[in-house]
Amino acid sequence: MPYVYMFQPQFAPLVESGEKRHTIRPTRKRRTKPGYDLSLRAWTDKPYRSRQRILRNVVCSWACQIEITELTAVIYGDCPMYPIGFDLDILAHRDGFPDWPAMRDWFRNTHGLPFTGDFIGWEV
Repeated sequence: MPYVYMFQPQFAPLVESGEKRHTIRPTRKRRTKPGYDLSLRAWTDKPYRSRQRILRNVVCSWACQIEITELTAVIYGDCPMYPIGFDLDILAHRDGFPDWPAMRDWFRNTHGLPFTGDFIGWEV
């Protein structure tokens, strides 16, 4: 059975088109690992009161930890898309945000900062 990840409406088209190839999530009790099947979905209308639409079925390519603070994002582990010294605006853009300040603000408002969670990627 695949691990299901739900995406908010603003991110769904990016996942479906293949432009968004990773997600940052709070750590689950059973963590996602490379090789796991993932079902990437969005609600068709109101969350929990509508059907889920499958955006993509993919296989996890990599998974590591990430910490997001007011000033930066630090990735722990082997994430091939982000070597040491990566650009925060590139990370933000690839995750569906216009720039780093927008991403940082979204995480501050949604999860609080500092945020530590899982950084999960897949191939398109």
